[in-house]
Amino acid sequence: MSRKEKLSGGEVLGWSLAGLTAGVLGGIVLAAWFGRGNRRRIKRAIRQWRPATAPARNIATPARSTQAARDSSDLRQFKVEVIGVMPGVVELHGWVPSRSIRAQAARIAAKVPGIERVVNCILVRGEDDKTAKDITPADQSA
Repeated sequence: MSRKEKLSGGEVLGWSLAGLTAGVLGGIVLAAWFGRGNRRRIKRAIRQWRPATAPARNIATPARSTQAARDSSDLRQFKVEVIGVMPGVVELHGWVPSRSIRAQAARIAAKVPGIERVVNCILVRGEDDKTAKDITPADQSA
């Protein structure tokens, strides 16, 4: 083979990156074994290179906080249950005597840190417990 083969631009770039990567990794390993670097310092340096990940969100913590806020308000006398549905989302269940108390429960829950959405499933006594025979049909004459 008298004729020398030339590498393409992509091959030159690929081999250069492979050599750089091998050099960095080799340097880290040698520094850990022989240098002043210790494992904690190297792990901390590697952690800084990684992109930051969002912390895992908990379902139960905002629900407990909402329950505590309800218990510290005027609503503690009513049996309103707070259920964590998803991270940042709670459902309110129970019976109350008026619409204003129902709305107040939703406002208290919405003010709790970590709550993004409140699903208000609270029912009002005297309105939501009527049966079909209690409801008078509307006049539908034309």
